[in-house]
Amino acid sequence: MGTFKLAVKLLFKDFNKSAFYCGSLLFSSAVIFVFFNMMANPVYGGATTFAESANSFGSSLSIIVVIIAMVMVFFANSFYLISKSKELAITTISGGNVLSLAGFLFTQNAIIMLIAIPLGLTIGYFINPVINTAVYDVMGVSANSWAIYPIGIIYTIISITTETVWIVLIDTGYAYRSELNDLLTAERTMKVKDERTMKFPSLVYYILFFGPLVLILSNKVLVDVYVFYALIGSCGVIGIMKFSLPKILSWFQNRFCLAKKHMLIAIGNLNHSLKQSSSLIIVNVATFSFLACYLCNFFNQTNYLVMILMACGVLSFLMAVSFVYKIMIEASARIASFKHLRMLGYISKDIKKIVRIEIIGLGIVIIGLPLLYIVAIFYKSVEASIISFSFALSIILGYIAVFLVSCVISYFVYCNLVMKGRGR
Repeated sequence: MGTFKLAVKLLFKDFNKSAFYCGSLLFSSAVIFVFFNMMANPVYGGATTFAESANSFGSSLSIIVVIIAMVMVFFANSFYLISKSKELAITTISGGNVLSLAGFLFTQNAIIMLIAIPLGLTIGYFINPVINTAVYDVMGVSANSWAIYPIGIIYTIISITTETVWIVLIDTGYAYRSELNDLLTAERTMKVKDERTMKFPSLVYYILFFGPLVLILSNKVLVDVYVFYALIGSCGVIGIMKFSLPKILSWFQNRFCLAKKHMLIAIGNLNHSLKQSSSLIIVNVATFSFLACYLCNFFNQTNYLVMILMACGVLSFLMAVSFVYKIMIEASARIASFKHLRMLGYISKDIKKIVRIEIIGLGIVIIGLPLLYIVAIFYKSVEASIISFSFALSIILGYIAVFLVSCVISYFVYCNLVMKGRGR
């Protein structure tokens, strides 16, 4: 069977492995279309020419949202590559070379893109007037809700083209770099390599993360500067998630969990999951800290505030879905491990407890780290009467609710995957 036929057959035979990647491309395409059209919409203070767009608020916000949406697609693509590792290994064992692997990935990517991108743009086209109608009513504006602006179309084409080119390059590079042993173990490896050229003490990472929080709370309100603080904090998260927190969890596991069968396994799984989810959590901290600053800056400008609230909703949903899919990938890689636990005498109640501990730990980190910055920024802004307390509270509760729902969904998905075929 040729590479093309094999790629097509395996794609549709087990399409659920590619479903999230396809959905991410679809959702990303819709978001790109909607936000770039909003960027060009005069009602939102948009720009109708390239020169105007350079200094437009709508442009800067739209570009940020689009970039993050594209980053989520790259996350989805990385998960997709891991889920396809065994198929690539089969291709390699069957005599395939780098070109065969690249052709395999390119074929499946091309099919997924041909399904997702046109459908996403179509959905974006029909969602656009619904959003405009609702916003125009709030703003008391009368305008054509179906209007499409040329500069928005141009930016959409440029963004989607850039996204697809990068995906092809990333996947081709993965095919080139992958050895057979790496492909066979990609879904189940529990080791994350420390590739730092310079190693810093854990204290440095905690200072980078908590130092900006202290500066936010101890100085006068400077919302624009908070963005810079949040970026510094994100650098601290990188070290905490990848190097510091895993050491703490390993110490806790060895010190307190050796005699507790549930905790020993759950903390080990949690440690691995946090390492694998570090990039997603870093983006989460930076994104929502930035949006919190924007909400405070433009609280009294309705047209801008509506766009920012939409961005919050879209990005919350996208990151929550990415979190659920990441859990699905981790759970799929552990099916055999949990099967062995059942052979050792672990019953369904034990399995659910292990999964519950891991999901609670992940939820605390994913919700908690960004929340520290969001609360600090909102606290100072409420104190200075820049925003209202009720508004700040509603945003915080909304943020928590979205990720709590994703944690609950992740728990049930995880349990369903690792308990397939259970006997008791």
